Amino acid sequence: MSVLEAKPKGKDKRSTAERRYEHHEDAIDRDVLIPNPSESIPLISPERATVEMCAFCFDVIINKIKKLPPPSPAFQVEGLIFPFFVTWEKSSLSSKRLRSGRKTELSLRGCIGTLSPQPLAKLADYARSSAFRDTRFNPINESEIPLLKCSVSLLIDYEDVEDPYDWEVGKHGIMITFEDKHGVEYSGTYLPEVASEQNWTKEEALESLIRKSGYSGKVSDKMMKSLELTRYKSSKCGLHYDAYLAM
Repeated sequence: MSVLEAKPKGKDKRSTAERRYEHHEDAIDRDVLIPNPSESIPLISPERATVEMCAFCFDVIINKIKKLPPPSPAFQVEGLIFPFFVTWEKSSLSSKRLRSGRKTELSLRGCIGTLSPQPLAKLADYARSSAFRDTRFNPINESEIPLLKCSVSLLIDYEDVEDPYDWEVGKHGIMITFEDKHGVEYSGTYLPEVASEQNWTKEEALESLIRKSGYSGKVSDKMMKSLELTRYKSSKCGLHYDAYLAM
């Protein structure tokens, strides 16, 4: 049976870094279920995110804002099935300063995805949802487009493991499920880049993910060893607006 991620009660005491990565599972809170680890996930090659996918996402939201007909993808989508995420980030610099080559900080502007395999033909739906319907942000407007970066992440190579420490920081994303002593089930996931970007050890990443799932009790060695863990990889590609214009 698939389960929804349990939600924490009361004040959110997680660190800024942990809340920063909440977007990776944002869609779970709405209508996306975590796959049962016992069920195979039918992923179909090619298992690689491309700049063409990111450019298509730009096409989708620009046409939406300008009230133009939806674009058609310039890459194969028929028969391709993946769990995937679309992320929008916004530069802190003006478009003029960006063109000068200055480094910039990027802040999250929207991200929605699915941990359940979906046809890649739905990429346009997720591009629009992440840009305009992420409830943590106002919808992206036309003036922000030149400051945006779009990333598409395809989640691939799902593997169930017996040892919850049988994964590599920076290489694998992790999905956990567990029950507390009352039989309440919790679950959560971190994409592959999360642990490495936060300089977490495996134990720190697991403890953080347990807390992120909404569990507020004691995290014991027994609990850590009882975690059901699925590891996976991510093929991620990003594209800034200026690069999109140059395509």
